[in-house]
Amino acid sequence: MDWLHWVGREYYTQKSFIKEAEKYGVTRRVSLQVAKQMSWGDRVFCAMLNRKQGEIFGCFTISTLSGLSSEVIEKINEETEVTMTDPGGERVQRGCGEYMSGPSFQTEASLEEIVEIVENVREKNEDIGKPMVGGKFTQIEPITLIDIPFRQGFRKINGKALLHSAECNNRRVQGQFYIDKEEAEPLLTQSMRESGLIQAIENYKRKEQLLTVPLQLLLF
Repeated sequence: MDWLHWVGREYYTQKSFIKEAEKYGVTRRVSLQVAKQMSWGDRVFCAMLNRKQGEIFGCFTISTLSGLSSEVIEKINEETEVTMTDPGGERVQRGCGEYMSGPSFQTEASLEEIVEIVENVREKNEDIGKPMVGGKFTQIEPITLIDIPFRQGFRKINGKALLHSAECNNRRVQGQFYIDKEEAEPLLTQSMRESGLIQAIENYKRKEQLLTVPLQLLLF
């Protein structure tokens, strides 16, 4: 399955996003409703507005569900077989904020199964963290999107058709490549990964929180 995801310009330029992604990989906030439709190995095209038109400048393959709370990690450990791959403890600074990485676990459970566990934790009014999908970033030759507007979140697309159109039209594509659930069914075999990583984070602070100066410091 292929997805289109827009990166906002509030915290990033293409250059700063690529630099950060090459250092840490990509992590992007995702709703549980959308994450439940995703699979390990799905490809996500990253786009950003360049002047008035959109431009795809890279992609990543979903290999990680991160941003999870300790409550979620504990529940996943109880209900699935996982193997710790990294104890965490790294301070990560991104354009949108910073956090401490928690432990990472390899799992052969599907992304849908993991999201169902997260939903069960949420139903008990427990903290689920800030779920994010991520993976290794690959920069590609830019593709100009002539009439696909900026939209938050993730949208299913026919990535094969989009890339073919780009090759035939000097890296400029025109037309809507979004697909619905029924059209997506034949494309599910594109997801090749059978396992993924789940990761906790701690002390997440958005950039706005980091820039906030306590009032008492302003009095001196």
